[in-house]
Amino acid sequence: MENIPERVIEMRKAWAASDAKRDAGLKEPESIVKFRNISYGPYDQWNLLDVYRPVFRDEKKLPVIVNIHGGGYFYGDKELYRFYCMHLAEFGFNVVNLNYRLAPENKFPAPLEDILAVFKWISQNAVEYGMDKSRVFMVGDSAGAQLVSQFACIYSNKEYAKCFGFEVPEDVILKGVSLACGMYKIRTRFEDGNNEMMMDYFGSADLVDDPRTEILENITADYPPTFVFSAANDFLVTECEPMAAYLRGKGIKAEYKIYGTKEDAEAGHVFHCNLRYPVGEEANRDQIGFFKSLCRLDSDQAVVDSGYIPEIIVADELSPSQKRDIRDIVIEVDKEFVPPLTERQGTTEKSSDVDNSKAVSDCIPYAYLDELLKQSFILVVDNNEVVGFLSYIKDYVLSIKDKQFLTDYISTIVVARKSRNKGLTQKMYNKLFTTRWGKIYSTRTWSTNDSNIHILKKFEFNLIESIKDDSGQGVDTVYYAKGL
Repeated sequence: MENIPERVIEMRKAWAASDAKRDAGLKEPESIVKFRNISYGPYDQWNLLDVYRPVFRDEKKLPVIVNIHGGGYFYGDKELYRFYCMHLAEFGFNVVNLNYRLAPENKFPAPLEDILAVFKWISQNAVEYGMDKSRVFMVGDSAGAQLVSQFACIYSNKEYAKCFGFEVPEDVILKGVSLACGMYKIRTRFEDGNNEMMMDYFGSADLVDDPRTEILENITADYPPTFVFSAANDFLVTECEPMAAYLRGKGIKAEYKIYGTKEDAEAGHVFHCNLRYPVGEEANRDQIGFFKSLCRLDSDQAVVDSGYIPEIIVADELSPSQKRDIRDIVIEVDKEFVPPLTERQGTTEKSSDVDNSKAVSDCIPYAYLDELLKQSFILVVDNNEVVGFLSYIKDYVLSIKDKQFLTDYISTIVVARKSRNKGLTQKMYNKLFTTRWGKIYSTRTWSTNDSNIHILKKFEFNLIESIKDDSGQGVDTVYYAKGL
């Protein structure tokens, strides 16, 4: 340790204490299988990785997320990120959580060499761990986001890869990346004099003229689709939108979002690693949603252990406790809907029918709940608690293109966040079909709700009407029916 500056030693201690406080009390989910401390390279503890995958009723080949942790190039390891990565695995992914060589003990481009070694390991071991090499994604935050952005450039530009002497395995297909709270203009960091951490990693300011640090300049149209995000109080928030804009200018699919508000002290650097923070969870779900939109992954794959047997019941009348549980779920998922449930006056109106002059609650969708609780339900009950529901209106007259159809209209289907990825959505649909056998079924959603539309098509629902921009600019209201 004598060659490590005292400031690095002290910062490692302080950051570790802060992260331990954030994660205190978290438990590893039992629904995830863990393969730990797998060697992927020659550098002992630096080159160990874990693989996390959900427990399925039957074996499935899953898409892969490779996590590159943050920490200013000098701090962090896979143990610090295990809760975060296991949480990502709960969405139906194989997650690779790795150590890489840190500064100042190791210099540029050591972490990039390690990431390349991980990609080669995936190429050689995908079958053993049930990995789909054709659907690989990367996530990274802070310095990890910079490393991911640079490796994506190496992956997609063979000429740039030659600057490093890298050959990326061609059978591992990088479908998309997510960059959180990162910095992307490396040369500017040298010029700004914010050099201490940079020098620990890069070793010399001479690298400002090294072609390997020409990252943005080497991004081509082959760069993978990218989700870029940050938070209102992140000290790197000003890097977010320009990076997305730069990628779009290159013809690359890129989305960005800045989360939280200036008044929210938790909306800071790497906020999404706080698994207790709702805004962080929103960001995590958004990046997963971005990945699923790229690989058309069924968001309701059964991520369960073999002993999980929920109770699916039919209810035309609800008990007080069931109403409370449904109310809590609706409040929890309000802003996952387009438009949010708090902006709606009921469960069946088109978005264009919403009267924006009427007062709505900021947090409780009273009008929506009032109409919802009068309907019939398929409930998922776990330990006497409702953790999911499908609401429907029996013999509802649906008017489409001057025609009327008598249908069972599905107004809402949702699962509480803590119980997702257990196949519950499909179970509720199946229960409805067996309970109301032979009926015509209809429902409405928005055109960018890819996961729900995927399930509807799986159950042979057909698109019967689309109302352009009805749910917002570029977002159509779409009606689907089964049995017409």
